[in-house]
Amino acid sequence: MARPKSGLNQKLMDRDALVGDQSRGGSRPRDVFETRYGYSWDLCMIFPTDPPSGVPHASEIIRRLHNAGMETYLYYSVQMDEIICKIRAPLERLARYAADVEYLMLLDETKLKRAVEQGSKDPPIAGRHITHDPTITMYRPHELIYGKYGTSQRLTPMFACKAGLEHPFSSMHRIKILRRMVESTEADGCGINVSVLMRNDALKAFFPFHQETVRDALFVKWVKRSLHPIDQPLDDIKEYVGEKIGIYFALLGHYTTWLGPLSVVGLAMSIDQICEWDLDAALAPYFAIFVSFWAVLMLEFWKRKEAELAMRWGMSDFESIEHDRAEFKGDTMVSFVDGSPMTYYPPEEYYQLLVVANTLVVSMMALAVALIAVIFVLEIEWDESSSTFLNDYGSYVASFLLSLEIQVMNFLYKKVAVWTTKRENHRTDTIFEDMLVAKLAVFQFVNSYASLFYIAFVQPFTTGCSYDSCLDSLCQSLAIIFCTRLIIANSVEIFLPRYLMKKKKEKVRESGA
Repeated sequence: MARPKSGLNQKLMDRDALVGDQSRGGSRPRDVFETRYGYSWDLCMIFPTDPPSGVPHASEIIRRLHNAGMETYLYYSVQMDEIICKIRAPLERLARYAADVEYLMLLDETKLKRAVEQGSKDPPIAGRHITHDPTITMYRPHELIYGKYGTSQRLTPMFACKAGLEHPFSSMHRIKILRRMVESTEADGCGINVSVLMRNDALKAFFPFHQETVRDALFVKWVKRSLHPIDQPLDDIKEYVGEKIGIYFALLGHYTTWLGPLSVVGLAMSIDQICEWDLDAALAPYFAIFVSFWAVLMLEFWKRKEAELAMRWGMSDFESIEHDRAEFKGDTMVSFVDGSPMTYYPPEEYYQLLVVANTLVVSMMALAVALIAVIFVLEIEWDESSSTFLNDYGSYVASFLLSLEIQVMNFLYKKVAVWTTKRENHRTDTIFEDMLVAKLAVFQFVNSYASLFYIAFVQPFTTGCSYDSCLDSLCQSLAIIFCTRLIIANSVEIFLPRYLMKKKKEKVRESGA
């Protein structure tokens, strides 16, 4: 491997001089740490070798990690243009931090049941036996109970341990705790604002490592041709990728399952349309009624499923205990409720930012409607044009332009929505994500359905439609918009990543590594 330039090498030597022997305790063999704790490196930070001026130096960030009790290991990337920093923390440090922030963890059912039935002498608590009746609830009395982590000799053994570990700190727990330690200042955390560092190019990436054993076990359970979407191993998925992505796959499986009966009725509707050779077939009103009931029931059953998963995963009361975002800014003051330190941001300033953001949202919606109106005006002119091509294919071109307008405006607006939501200075990630989702949902609803609403309810009374019905035009526009969106979405999600990965591999080969 080629050595880096002398200036670059000196910068890394400067870092090593500040870091010491890579980490506190990090000089011992890697397998010793794994043998002792049952895990190794959990997180990774990637720094540029030549960061921009005026941003925090990598050595300062690494020093903060060490001061918080973490261990690091540094090495160069293949192209020598990045410094990769692996991060982990000893079990004792994880346990101490989890206790300080009152981190919720699952209690072992058997040990909890024994403790409840035996009672306690200090403090004096009488034992209690709770009978389980499966006809009332499928969950046992001591099952899926979560508690705040503690380091006392009596409490520590009560927490459930994952298979292959002698402690309750699974890979997901370690990742969540370490990330909180990195970003938060509570309980001797690092106070590193990762988002700001990445925005200023002081940090190129921050992500968790895969745990090969856990990943392979999940692959065996999950990736099966015979596995029904409703039978996904959601608990295992949650344990590996977290609750948020676990909920996503649960919704995906629920939605896919519910599409089954809808597809059967839709097939009958399509056969009726073919037999009558008319889109406005006799079964159309009944199909519309069925879809309305289907949509309501699908959402109501999903709410039930979501609440059940939140209970099983200990997230039912998540919002009340959620900590502040690292990006949240305000004045530190003493709480008038319990006297604890808190960050205060004036409500009037917060609402002013909301007004500015919502004004921008309305402006973007008006722009989208204006572009849609322009496309419909062009379609009217093409219908009256002397050009044979425009007369025959003008409506198809207009539908294609509408589909492009929807994709482009959705793409641009997403960036605007993220920027405005960040400026609003929300306290928690849940509030931030709720506000972002609300902005995106309102705009995308108007942008995606305004043209279809016009064709269905306005066009019959303005320019009119062929065959005394606008249903043909509506189906045509919907089909073109749907197909265009499907092609673009798959290209971005499947083909673009493959192309970028191919270019990255070519770059590696060209570097001679």
